Amino acid sequence: MKIFIQMAMFLAIHIISNQSIFCQDKPVHPIDIRLQKCFDTDSIQSNSSMCDCYYEGRDSWQKLMDKLIKNIDRLLDKSRKTEFKKQQALWKEFSTKEKDFYSNLTIELDGSEQSIDNAGHEYERIKQRALEIQMYIDRIESLSSE
Repeated sequence: MKIFIQMAMFLAIHIISNQSIFCQDKPVHPIDIRLQKCFDTDSIQSNSSMCDCYYEGRDSWQKLMDKLIKNIDRLLDKSRKTEFKKQQALWKEFSTKEKDFYSNLTIELDGSEQSIDNAGHEYERIKQRALEIQMYIDRIESLSSE
């Protein structure tokens, strides 16, 4: 019964965190594809392994975000660079507080399923920010080409 509950939790988290896969009009990002492949491997038999998949994906999104920040930095004028750096600092502060809040919120629920949920939540938060920065870059580039 406990295995059934763990698998149900895993599937629910996985579906919610990868809802973009089900959107027909949006292509699936390569990082999301790698996450899915990680989950699909035969070696995934523990909650720890599932968390590792999320952490690997989170790290990939963070590396992409770092590259995007360098890219947007070259596109912005001096005043907007300053604004973006302030915004990014505020986002980092928010992200840290959100991680702490969510972890503390779910710690009461005990169980290793919560660690998977926390890892998935962190993955999605970093992913969302990276995609926002990519959207900024796309917008800047489209406006500058007009």
